[in-house]
Amino acid sequence: MAQVAALHLVDQDGPVRVTALAASLGLSASAGSRLADGLVQRGLLAREEDPEDRRAKTLALTPLGRRFVDRASVERVRVIMETARSMPEEIPAAILSAVSAFRRD
Repeated sequence: MAQVAALHLVDQDGPVRVTALAASLGLSASAGSRLADGLVQRGLLAREEDPEDRRAKTLALTPLGRRFVDRASVERVRVIMETARSMPEEIPAAILSAVSAFRRD
Protein backbone atom coordinates (compact mmCIF):
# COMPACT_ATOMS: atom_id res chain seq x y z
CA MET A 1 0.00 0.00 0.00
CA ALA A 2 2.87 2.38 0.76
CA GLN A 3 4.21 1.84 -2.76
CA VAL A 4 0.90 2.84 -4.34
CA ALA A 5 0.70 5.87 -2.05
CA ALA A 6 4.27 6.81 -3.02
CA LEU A 7 3.41 6.68 -6.70
CA HIS A 8 0.36 8.88 -6.18
CA LEU A 9 2.42 11.37 -4.16
CA VAL A 10 5.07 11.61 -6.86
CA ASP A 11 2.28 12.05 -9.41
CA GLN A 12 0.68 14.80 -7.33
CA ASP A 13 3.83 16.63 -6.23
CA GLY A 14 6.09 16.07 -9.23
CA PRO A 15 9.71 15.04 -8.78
CA VAL A 16 10.49 14.67 -5.07
CA ARG A 17 13.53 13.79 -3.02
CA VAL A 18 13.51 10.46 -1.22
CA THR A 19 13.57 12.17 2.19
CA ALA A 20 10.51 14.28 1.33
CA LEU A 21 8.65 11.23 0.05
CA ALA A 22 9.52 9.26 3.19
CA ALA A 23 8.35 12.14 5.41
CA SER A 24 5.05 12.42 3.51
CA LEU A 25 4.46 8.71 4.04
CA GLY A 26 5.51 8.76 7.71
CA LEU A 27 8.54 6.55 7.04
CA SER A 28 12.13 6.80 8.18
CA ALA A 29 14.66 7.93 5.59
CA SER A 30 16.04 4.40 5.27
CA ALA A 31 12.57 2.87 4.86
CA GLY A 32 11.74 5.52 2.26
CA SER A 33 14.95 4.75 0.43
CA ARG A 34 14.16 1.01 0.36
CA LEU A 35 10.62 1.74 -0.86
CA ALA A 36 11.98 4.00 -3.62
CA ASP A 37 14.60 1.39 -4.58
CA GLY A 38 11.88 -1.20 -5.09
CA LEU A 39 9.83 1.15 -7.28
CA VAL A 40 12.91 2.08 -9.32
CA GLN A 41 13.77 -1.61 -9.80
CA ARG A 42 10.20 -2.27 -11.00
CA GLY A 43 10.54 0.56 -13.53
CA LEU A 44 7.79 2.68 -11.96
CA LEU A 45 10.04 5.50 -10.71
CA ALA A 46 13.27 6.97 -12.06
CA ARG A 47 16.03 8.72 -10.15
CA GLU A 48 17.00 12.05 -11.65
CA GLU A 49 19.54 14.70 -10.75
CA ASP A 50 17.97 17.48 -8.65
CA PRO A 51 18.37 20.69 -10.68
CA GLU A 52 18.70 22.69 -7.44
CA ASP A 53 21.38 20.46 -5.90
CA ARG A 54 23.39 18.25 -8.23
CA ARG A 55 24.46 16.05 -5.31
CA ALA A 56 20.85 15.13 -4.57
CA LYS A 57 18.50 12.90 -6.54
CA THR A 58 14.78 13.21 -7.10
CA LEU A 59 12.21 10.57 -7.97
CA ALA A 60 9.86 10.94 -10.92
CA LEU A 61 7.28 8.70 -12.54
CA THR A 62 8.41 6.70 -15.54
CA PRO A 63 5.98 6.09 -18.43
CA LEU A 64 5.19 2.72 -16.81
CA GLY A 65 4.58 4.46 -13.47
CA ARG A 66 2.31 6.99 -15.18
CA ARG A 67 0.25 4.20 -16.75
CA PHE A 68 -0.04 2.47 -13.36
CA VAL A 69 -1.24 5.65 -11.62
CA ASP A 70 -3.70 6.41 -14.41
CA ARG A 71 -5.17 2.88 -14.31
CA ALA A 72 -5.37 2.96 -10.50
CA SER A 73 -7.15 6.32 -10.62
CA VAL A 74 -9.71 5.05 -13.12
CA GLU A 75 -10.30 1.96 -10.99
CA ARG A 76 -10.72 4.08 -7.85
CA VAL A 77 -13.35 6.25 -9.56
CA ARG A 78 -15.16 3.13 -10.78
CA VAL A 79 -15.30 1.69 -7.25
CA ILE A 80 -16.52 5.00 -5.83
CA MET A 81 -19.24 5.25 -8.48
CA GLU A 82 -20.40 1.68 -7.88
CA THR A 83 -20.50 2.29 -4.14
CA ALA A 84 -22.40 5.55 -4.59
CA ARG A 85 -25.02 3.83 -6.78
CA SER A 86 -25.78 1.35 -4.01
CA MET A 87 -26.38 4.10 -1.40
CA PRO A 88 -29.55 6.04 -0.77
CA GLU A 89 -29.52 9.11 -3.03
CA GLU A 90 -29.11 11.64 -0.23
CA ILE A 91 -25.81 10.17 1.06
CA PRO A 92 -23.67 10.80 -2.06
CA ALA A 93 -25.26 14.26 -2.35
CA ALA A 94 -24.31 15.05 1.25
CA ILE A 95 -20.76 13.81 0.70
CA LEU A 96 -20.35 15.96 -2.43
CA SER A 97 -21.72 18.95 -0.55
CA ALA A 98 -19.28 18.42 2.33
CA VAL A 99 -16.32 18.01 -0.03
CA SER A 100 -17.32 21.17 -1.92
CA ALA A 101 -17.57 23.13 1.33
CA PHE A 102 -14.19 21.81 2.46
CA ARG A 103 -12.51 22.82 -0.81
CA ARG A 104 -13.81 26.40 -0.52
CA ASP A 105 -12.32 26.88 2.97
